Amino acid sequence: MKQRLIYYILITSTIIGLAACKDNSTDPNNLPLLTFDTVKVALYIDDAVWPNCQSNTKNKLKEIGLPYTVINKDTILSGGLLSYSVLLMPGGKPDLYEQNLGQLCATIIRDYISRGGGYIGICGGAFLAARTNVWRGWAGEPRVNYSYSGFLRIFNGIADGPIEDFAPTYINSNCIIKIDSSEHPILKNLPASFSCVYDHGPMFVTDNDPNAVILGVSGQSKPMLVTTLYGNGRIFLSSGHPEAMNSASCTSLIINAILWCSKQNF
Repeated sequence: MKQRLIYYILITSTIIGLAACKDNSTDPNNLPLLTFDTVKVALYIDDAVWPNCQSNTKNKLKEIGLPYTVINKDTILSGGLLSYSVLLMPGGKPDLYEQNLGQLCATIIRDYISRGGGYIGICGGAFLAARTNVWRGWAGEPRVNYSYSGFLRIFNGIADGPIEDFAPTYINSNCIIKIDSSEHPILKNLPASFSCVYDHGPMFVTDNDPNAVILGVSGQSKPMLVTTLYGNGRIFLSSGHPEAMNSASCTSLIINAILWCSKQNF
């Protein structure tokens, strides 16, 4: 572990002027800031990601035509994350995500975002981002209230789910999300409401995050789309699964989120 940490420090202090990015100024930790000339998505995949989330996310990225590369823990530990404008964490099992990644990867991801990298978390990937998680139990199990410290803590709020509004299955293939902040760039060209797949995702409690902006809510006004900032980085979190929908609205949402998190023009 010590050897890996030393290696990471060397990587982050010497990899400057990568083809995909350029550095200027410094972040609060005195590491060079990252800026990106183009969109380049790092799609994280390991066995923590549900198989349907793996295939749906890959298919959606291929459909929209933005460049992406599948990465894993080794990519992050080797400093490869610095080559990408945004890290996309699909739906999966948060506990297995945490086990697979470990605290060193969490530190590297936080530093990457603080320096200017983007983060998109969908369902399980959104749980990972929060400072606090509240887990209510899978469908068919007794309802619980298990609160625990989040893994990345880049969203200074709570990810609480699955949402009671979708009981008893906590799955809805036609969940309606209502736009709550129409001026935000991520919502460009989106209608006042649109359908999205919901599957055990969290609602977002934003009271303790002054940078959080609620973009969309459920029919019962539970926050399901949110953005926030972490250092110099931008974060987009979704409770639902827009990658699973074959609709212009969900495709636009993903494109806009990638562009915004990558700090690229629309």
